[in-house]
This record gives sequence, structure tokens and C-alpha cells, in this order.
Amino acid sequence: MKRHFLLRGALTKGVPSVTGFPEGCGLSCVAMLILDHVFHAWHSVFFPLCTPLSYVDDWQLLCPHSSLVEGAKACLDRFVAAVDMHLDAKKTYTWSLTSSGRSTLRSQGFTVVLSAKNLGAHVQMSRKHTNHSLMDRVKGMSSLWPRLRMSMCRYSQKVRAILVAAWPRALHAVASTTLSDASYQTLRAGAMKGLDEDGAGSNSWVHLGLVEHSMLDPQFWSLIQTVRCARDCGEAVQVARNLTSLTTQPDCLPTNCISSTLLTRLQVLGWHVHPDGFVSDEWGCFHLFGACMTEIVLRAQWAWQKVIAQQVSHRPGYQHLQFADAGDTRAFLKGLTNEDQDLFRKCLNGRHITQDGKKYCQEEGDELCPYCNCVDTRYHRFWECERFVQERSHVSSCTLALLPTAPECLTGYGWSVRPYTRLQWLRMLNEISIPFSLPLPPCSHDLHVFTDGSCLNQAHPTCRVAAWAVVLADVHAPLVSHVLDSGPLPGVLQSSYRAEIFAVWRALCAMRLQTGTIHIWTDCNAVVRRMTKILDGIEPKPNSAHSDLWMLIFDCMRDFERGRVTITKVAAHQSVALATGPLEEWCFTHNSCADQAANLAQFKRSEGFWDFFAKHVQVTNACSQLSREVQQTLLLISRAVVRDKDNDMQAQRPELAVPTMVPIDAWKPLETLSIPGDAVRWYGDEVVRTVLSWFCQNLFGCDEEVVWVAQYQLYIDFSLTGELAPTNFGGWQ
Repeated sequence: MKRHFLLRGALTKGVPSVTGFPEGCGLSCVAMLILDHVFHAWHSVFFPLCTPLSYVDDWQLLCPHSSLVEGAKACLDRFVAAVDMHLDAKKTYTWSLTSSGRSTLRSQGFTVVLSAKNLGAHVQMSRKHTNHSLMDRVKGMSSLWPRLRMSMCRYSQKVRAILVAAWPRALHAVASTTLSDASYQTLRAGAMKGLDEDGAGSNSWVHLGLVEHSMLDPQFWSLIQTVRCARDCGEAVQVARNLTSLTTQPDCLPTNCISSTLLTRLQVLGWHVHPDGFVSDEWGCFHLFGACMTEIVLRAQWAWQKVIAQQVSHRPGYQHLQFADAGDTRAFLKGLTNEDQDLFRKCLNGRHITQDGKKYCQEEGDELCPYCNCVDTRYHRFWECERFVQERSHVSSCTLALLPTAPECLTGYGWSVRPYTRLQWLRMLNEISIPFSLPLPPCSHDLHVFTDGSCLNQAHPTCRVAAWAVVLADVHAPLVSHVLDSGPLPGVLQSSYRAEIFAVWRALCAMRLQTGTIHIWTDCNAVVRRMTKILDGIEPKPNSAHSDLWMLIFDCMRDFERGRVTITKVAAHQSVALATGPLEEWCFTHNSCADQAANLAQFKRSEGFWDFFAKHVQVTNACSQLSREVQQTLLLISRAVVRDKDNDMQAQRPELAVPTMVPIDAWKPLETLSIPGDAVRWYGDEVVRTVLSWFCQNLFGCDEEVVWVAQYQLYIDFSLTGELAPTNFGGWQ
């Protein structure tokens, strides 16, 4: 085989080769695939007692007994010799789950390990608990945080970088083993340093877990990643059985197994594991493998807030943090400008320090307010100091009357107040059951069903209620509709999109006994796109959006032959009078009927539900109004404080700008060009010679007036010459 290389726009002569495919050659991927296929075929013929596993150049042989490993290795050596390759002896090892098996392998001359890195993941092959591969990753992050801190990108981009790059790198395959609390705290401290939020008073638990989405916290990220891994890769029945066994008999499985790691992380949240994979939390019961991943994350965030509140309970201002509404606070923060976000984050994470706190770290400091003679505290600064009366003028009298008894996490830190009805509301939604479905009797013709969903308070996620409906188009009377099924949407996730998906599933349940073609009509384009993939046989992923409903639909499709179900998009909310033909008139009529049926299905609820719903909406609005007034006040006063400091600096700047006189003997003429040995020992010969060349070239023979020059100016001037200015990253470069 001849390969031609492109050098400076010209092709070289063909270079022949009979072995190997060079890295970078497009055919090397094909060659590796073929080689892996032959690797499996070889062992299936010459040593069928082992199970070969391959991933590109990672080959593994699993044997049912340690006595077979020697024969499997010999078969592998013959294969390697046949294809004219070499195995890396340093990376070749054996393992066994039993001590007798390990002894047998050692006696045969094999290298035996108790744990190893497999495709980047730490794998344990004994009861000895280890995590050295994961700890190496954690320790390797120390060089990343200073570079992230020095980056000139926006704060939001740094947050994104931690989520998509830092944690996947540091915590790769974290589901395989556990990490200590100290290791997680090291990662928190590094992330705060990279975000430049590690100032005095800031708390990494609060900032990474509440100020930002909880996924920014490394321990919460590990917890969710472990659940995702169990759902995506584990056998649900087996994992659920293991979790149940570990709760009743902790010694039934090794303490370092993957199921034990999963249980440990679930119990950090205070969740109780039931048989068959069900888990209980404050909201109620849910299935760890059957629930939507979005719902699991929301439940975990609710529990994680209590964990954070416990960690910072020693701070007086955070004593009631478990009752704060972190989601509403982040929504307020997101609507601010970048400068205001920086100011308000200081209030939220504890970096806003008044004189009562500064007196402990300042010499000759006192606790008096710099604007009046009162003792300075957060409450005084924001709500009592006469200097900021104008900034508080918009606050209503009702809010002012509530402030003395309000929690300090609201009045002094700016955390929104959570409605006291929220927990009961979520429990009520969790208790909504799925009604029993009766299939439609068999018909001899095709059927057309229209599905729709509706949602009240769609713009307010904490007060949403959704419903759904399925309508059958009459075959004999084209413009007559029959409501087949309708009702409230079950579950804590309430949205019109989920109601649309749920309606499609109920339509399929009602059509199980039909032998003709089922035509589903919906006005939701996203449902049509996703449903089309399922009709093509593509199974939903366990951790995808709304996977619980899509898995129900996928399982329901097993009752239908391929091609017997179709789905079509209908224009939404169209008047029948605007129809341009019989087909549009027919579609608009039945779709309108489905829409009305979904709206009427909202009222298939008890009177007590609506009474509590009205109360919940009222309390939510009141808490939102109170929180916004307080947050706006804190922001206005923070702006005023910064403005006063800037004015003070402006007033002092003319005095600071007066140049200092340079003494006559401050400058000594340049001596004969020489390389200073002391500087070379510190900074290296190359850096010293480059700087010295620039220095002498500019100043040799110069007779200008001597003035003081800042090192920053020298640094910039050196960089403008085209050289890379010396920097220090673990050593001068």
C-alpha cells in the first residue's frame, strides 16, 4: 500500500508499507475495527471458554476460572504474532475476585492487581476500597484553577467551563467509587478560586450549590452522575434488589461495590430506599428508574438545600437558609446586568462585609457605621442607616412592617422567601394518580384521534397545573367528535408539553385492541418529531428529557405492528371559519374540540384542590413581591456604596497623580553589556538574555530626563516588541 503526503502544497512520491496504519490516516479507524473483529472471531474459534472484550486498542479476556487464564493468554499471544503486532507488557495485567484465584495467577507468573484504571474509570477487583485513579484526577486539577482565574472571559463562561470541562475531567466515572468530603471540599475551593469568588466571607457550599445551579457543586454533580450511570448502564431490577439488600443487610455485598456507592450518595440526601426501586423523600414516593431525570434532579436539589443549610448553620445569617427559594433568587439574579450580578452575588454568598465584621481583620478598626455613629451591621446598613433613605423610598409600608421578624437570609443576604405552601403543593401533585384505561372495542376501519394538552400558569413553574384529552373523530359524521379520555396530568412536573406527550400515550392505550391503522393528530411539533423516531424503532434513552413518558409510549408500541400507527401535525388554535378546504375544516374542528376537552379536564379535580391552589398562588405572589422589594433595596444600596467609594477615589486621585521627584543619584549609567549570573539562576538564560537585549537597545546612549516608570508599563512595552513577556506558571517561561 502506498501513501502520498502533502508537503507545502505538493504531493510526495508514494511511500510503500506492508504493516501498520499510521496515526492520522483515515483508514486506520477501519483497520482497527477490522482487527477488533478478527480478535473476537479468533478467540471464539481457538479459545471459546473465554469472553473477549474490546474497545479500540483495549483488549480484555474474561474467563470463568483463574485456571483458564494461562491458556487464554497463550491464545492471545498466538493471535498477536499472527497479525505481526506487539503487546505492551507494562499495561498487561490479570485480576481475580478471589484470593485463591489471585494466588494461582501469581504462581503462573502473571502480574496481578487489586484495582486498575479501565478506559479512564477506576475499577476495583477486591474488597479493598481504593480510589487512587480518581484521586489522581482530582489532584491534577490544581493547575487548572489559576488559569481559569486569569482568563478574561465572562463569569458565565467560566461557570459553563466548570460544568462541561472541569467536573467531567476531575470526576470521570465517579460512579465507580467514593470520594472523601475533604476531596470534594478541595474541588470546591479550586472552583471558587477559578471563578474569582473566594474573597473573605464567601462560602463555597452556598455559592456553588445555591447561588448557581446545584450541578456546579462537585459533590452534587457526582451524586447526579451516579444516578444517571445506574439508570443508563445498570439493570434496573438487579440494582433495585441490591439497594434493598444493602439497606437490610449491609454486609451482604462488598462496601466498595457500585450499588453501595449509589446507596451512600442517595442517603446523603436523606432519601429512604424501598423494595423494587422506589425511593421516598419529602415530596412522596417515586421510582428511581421509572421517574424522569429532570424530576429526580429537582427532588435532589430540594434535599441538597437542606444539606447546605446544615453546613452553614453556624452563621447567624444562614440559620433559616433551608426555607429560602433558591430558584426564584437565581431568576432575579439572571435578570440583572453583569455588574449588578457581581454586586448581588456578594450579598448572597457572604462577601458583603460591614464594619461589625471588618473590626476583626483591621488594625484599630471599630464597628461603627462609616455613614453614622451607629453600630454597623447588614440590617443597619440596608434598613436603618439614614444615608440610604432615598434607596429605601420605594419599599411599601407592609414590607417595612415585616422586616423586623423576617429571616436574616432575606433582609441581610437577599435570598427569596419560599412560600410555606410549596411543600404541600408538591405533595398534592405527586399524589395525582393515573386513571385506569379501558381500550376501545375493536373496529373494522381506521381510526383518527386528536390529542391535546393545556396548562394553567405556564409562565410560573411553581404554580402550574396541566391536563390532557383524547378525542375520536366520528367516521360517519365528519364534524362530530367524541371525548375518549381526559384528566389531570399526574406528577410534580406540570407543563403543556408533558400533557401533550401523556395524551398521545393514553390514545395508544385506548387503541390497543384495534386492527386497523391508527392516525394520531396533534398540534405539538416537538411531539411529532420525537414520536416519529419511536415509530422508526428508536428507543428513548433513560436519561433523556421526559424519558418516563416516552418509555411508556415505546413499550405501548409493542402492541402494534410496524406501520399501523401514524402521527400528523395540525395547526394549533385555528378558527374553523379560516379553513380553506374540507380537510382543514375537519382538522380545525376536531383539534378545537380536543383543546376544549383538555381545558375542561382541568376541572376533574376536587373542590379542596382548587381552594388550596388559590391559596398557593396567593402566597406565592406575596412572597415574590416581598422578595423583590427587599432584593431591589439591597441592590440599590450596594450600588450607592460602590459609587461613594469611587467618588472618594476620584477626590484623592489628583494628589496621587503628582509625580514623585526622582533623586539625582537614582540612575546609574549602564555598564558594559554582561549577563548577570544571579538572574540566570532565578529566571533562566533565555529569559534574561531577551529582557537584557530589549533593555539595552532602548536605553543605551539615552540622555532623556529620568522619571519613575511602572513595571506594568515596562511589561507592556516589552510585549509590544513582539516577544512573549515572561510569565510564571509553576516556573518562569
